[in-house]
Amino acid sequence: MLRRKRENSATGLSDFPCEPEIESKNKGDMKQTGENAHSFIVRIWREAREIKGRQPEWRGVIEHVLSGEKRHLDDLEEIPKFIEPFLKGMGVK
Repeated sequence: MLRRKRENSATGLSDFPCEPEIESKNKGDMKQTGENAHSFIVRIWREAREIKGRQPEWRGVIEHVLSGEKRHLDDLEEIPKFIEPFLKGMGVK
């Protein structure tokens, strides 16, 4: 669940980045926010090639919500490579 800080009445969307809140099934667990959880926005699309007869290629952008860091993608295999340092920062091996 994302907590919105303020909603824009025209769009219904938040004017500020949202802080992720992960609900736990165990009531004793802390809610995970900030350094304990990361949110990413991934946009992908197929882009037509200029060379006739060639298959469209996947393109995309991935963004870390809290830092605003972005990477443009030419290969979908780059998605886990972008996320990996954030996981390592959380102690995930």
